[in-house]
Amino acid sequence: MARIILYKGQSNYGSLRLHVDQLGSALRKSGHNVIIIDLMEKYSLTNLNRELNNKPDFVLGFNGIGIDLTSQGKSIYDIVNVPYIAAIVDHPHFHIERLSTKMNQLYVTCLDRSHLKFLRTYFPEKHIKGSMLWMPGGNRIISNDINVDSKEKYLDRDISILFTGTFRGEPERGWKNYAPSIKSLLDNITDKVLSSNLLSYENALETVLNELNMDLSKEQINKMNLLMPLVDSFVHAYRRYTFLEQLAQHNLNIDLYGIGWEKMKSKWSSFTFNGEGSFSDTLIKLKKAKIVLNTNYNFVDGGHERVFAAMINGAAIITDPSKVYMEEFQDKQDIFFYDWKQLDSVPANITNLLENPDELWEVAVSGQKKVLKSHTWEARAEQLIDFVELNKIIYSL
Repeated sequence: MARIILYKGQSNYGSLRLHVDQLGSALRKSGHNVIIIDLMEKYSLTNLNRELNNKPDFVLGFNGIGIDLTSQGKSIYDIVNVPYIAAIVDHPHFHIERLSTKMNQLYVTCLDRSHLKFLRTYFPEKHIKGSMLWMPGGNRIISNDINVDSKEKYLDRDISILFTGTFRGEPERGWKNYAPSIKSLLDNITDKVLSSNLLSYENALETVLNELNMDLSKEQINKMNLLMPLVDSFVHAYRRYTFLEQLAQHNLNIDLYGIGWEKMKSKWSSFTFNGEGSFSDTLIKLKKAKIVLNTNYNFVDGGHERVFAAMINGAAIITDPSKVYMEEFQDKQDIFFYDWKQLDSVPANITNLLENPDELWEVAVSGQKKVLKSHTWEARAEQLIDFVELNKIIYSL
């Protein structure tokens, strides 16, 4: 069995800290020895040095925390000859500095296949030893068994519609003061992404450059990729705002948890504003919700933690699509998809679902069963161990 170090660190709503707890629990169930090092604690580096001297099989940090730890100018992972796995749960372009850290055994997981493609094109060939698609599992309250709700119990859930997440403000394009040529290029890329349900930032950039008959070098493309977080942040804020604005205009009653929403109280009068809420609190809310809403961060070929968490806790999820969701789940059978190009139809569709609770319950149950089969943290733990062992064998050939 493997000996594994998992890092904990700072995390909005405690979501990544909860990921560590749930992954650690799943790995221990399979007999692995898991050591959790909380890098926010006072003596964390002392504890880490002790555990590294006992030679773990690998170290994992979500979003690359702890990747850049050194001793006398050398990576601590190279000193002890241990692989480090950066489990990225955002687009990697937000973590370029961390992922640029040089070491002998850097592995990266991403929650979107287009992010893996980005890694292969941005970094030199041998910088990353291996990578794979690895999405967060369905978070749940570990101490409780997950049971499929009866129809009666599901109908007794007291939150009709739940949305959790941060309010990022009314969207503004953060490049308005850039040089006109760059501003125009970023505007065109943004408009391409917003015109589609399933277009990655990299493919949008490629499409726009082709339309302009421009052929940029790899260095120039990489410099443009450093600007993509601006586009990403705008698209995320714009879609979240326009989605909820559409629902507010139709006076849907939505329970909202997250930072920053209070400033919208006077405008979105049908919403209930419940304060920040932690991710652990959210797990309790998911067990009380009939419908959970999701905007998918433009993960066009991957999966967001909110979807699997909602489904494993027996709520019906309404989300924009991704290629992964479309492969794994059937629309109106396990999940409900909406189309960004037909957003005005969403309020009526939600109202119709609430008026037909039998359909809601059937979809919630079907989705929950599929997530319990394939998208638990236990399943993710097995994938992770297989990934590590396969790479070890390949590099020993």
